Amino acid sequence: MIDKTNFKNNFNSDNEKIEIWNGEKNAMDGLVSVMSRVISKADVVADSDAPSFSMNIKEIKKEYINFKKRGVYVRFITDITKENIPYCKELMEYVELRHLDQVKGNMAISESEYVATADLKGAKPLTQTIYSNAKAILEQHKYFFENLWSKSIPSEQKFHEIENGIEREVFDIMHDYNKIVELINNLIESCNQEIQILLPNEESLVLFNDIGIIDKILILSEKNNIVIKMIFPNEYNKYIDQKLRQFKNIHILNGGTSDHGLLIVDDKAFLRIEFGISSKNNSFNLFELAIYSNNKKSVDLFKSMFNLLWNERKVVVDLEIADKLQKNFINVAAHELRTPIQTIIGLTSLLKSKKEIIIGKEDEIIDVISRNADRLQKLAENILYKTKIESQGLTLTKEKFNMIEKIKHVVEDIQSQDINRDIKVVMDLPKDIVIVNADKIRIYELLSNLLNNAIQFTKKGNIYISLFESSYSANQCRSVVVKITDTGTGINSDLLPKLFTQFITDSSFGTGLGLHICKNIVDAHGGKIWAENNKDGKGATFYFSLPCDD
Repeated sequence: MIDKTNFKNNFNSDNEKIEIWNGEKNAMDGLVSVMSRVISKADVVADSDAPSFSMNIKEIKKEYINFKKRGVYVRFITDITKENIPYCKELMEYVELRHLDQVKGNMAISESEYVATADLKGAKPLTQTIYSNAKAILEQHKYFFENLWSKSIPSEQKFHEIENGIEREVFDIMHDYNKIVELINNLIESCNQEIQILLPNEESLVLFNDIGIIDKILILSEKNNIVIKMIFPNEYNKYIDQKLRQFKNIHILNGGTSDHGLLIVDDKAFLRIEFGISSKNNSFNLFELAIYSNNKKSVDLFKSMFNLLWNERKVVVDLEIADKLQKNFINVAAHELRTPIQTIIGLTSLLKSKKEIIIGKEDEIIDVISRNADRLQKLAENILYKTKIESQGLTLTKEKFNMIEKIKHVVEDIQSQDINRDIKVVMDLPKDIVIVNADKIRIYELLSNLLNNAIQFTKKGNIYISLFESSYSANQCRSVVVKITDTGTGINSDLLPKLFTQFITDSSFGTGLGLHICKNIVDAHGGKIWAENNKDGKGATFYFSLPCDD
């Protein structure tokens, strides 16, 4: 191979040779000389910088103009991008232009000569050119070109896609592990709304974690508010599962086993993944094959399949939860019902016996029987109330009334009961009238339930109830918020996220229906209800809002 530093414009077709022309003058003079010797046909493959180079370098553009004058037919393949479209359109006046994604390297072949460069940098002259007229090299690169030409698309089609924001449909099968990893990362980074992932086994989940995919979707979920839906196998890595479940936009269901993995990004692309067995430890810890497509119909098909599987698993999980909750409810209800019933039966029998030990204590025993009968009645009402809501829905009879007066009435009624004297209900209410349009009976039930709940979990101390208006418009509030704070045991952290769900309860207290009924009442009025543990670690605070009367 000759490093030709002093190029001379002489050519002998009888002598096959390969040369490298170094330096800007040698490289450019050599390329222009080769172009001037093209007789009727030339083929060019070049990267996305080539159109700018061809149209901005005067000597090169002049040769393209001469091609057109001499009737030379030039086929030109390049990577057409949004940035180089103007140069591509200008270049089309002299060549038949086609597009091929991510073309790398630059070469041209005429009838008898070959030139190439690796250092094309936009509209800057070359500093090195590789030259050959060897027949074997010409034949080889003509073969390469024909293969690339058959895979390329017309430039007009690519212009249309770029200018109209259309992504060209692709269907690709990949076996290269590194390319599959790169594609997975690119797909996830391109997401705007939702990612759906199906993984066949624990090893595939660990692999996704090891290559950084899990951390990447955690960041996307938190920073970009991307929704992530993942279906794991029944056996899965607990550490990764806990890592994922801390984020509100990540939803996980456990499903059966699968033969392959699936990644769907928005509505634009899917990747079906086959996992291979490593020879080192005989486990599924590599990508063996991936099928990629952004075809709309294919994406919709796989998305429908994922959604069907997701919904099927969701139903199964919901049924399992409902069954567990119902069994828990039956156990709790049985316990709660048994206690007052046994007390009533036992004390009633004692009264009937008229034994000397009860003489003078009849009124005290009757009070205990009465309290347990009231408790039994309340339990029965809650169960019947829940059944009625589920079968008929919650109907309201709305009327306008002063919310402050209603709170005072409920507090007075509760304080008149025989509650723990170590507990005091403290009201902090505005002096002005606050009118709401609501169902008086339901609001009474709502306030009673929440206050009794606070009393139930507070052994000693104060319970505070206050009311405030959330915002004002033209001197009228849009909504009123009632706040009830206790100094009791607080809410179990495991129960807090599902506190207002039916049958959710601390097994020591109630049936788990009271707060669920409260939520139904508030929802029916178009309000909101929520709760939180107090920051000082003592007790909890419940809030509910109701629209004010306009």
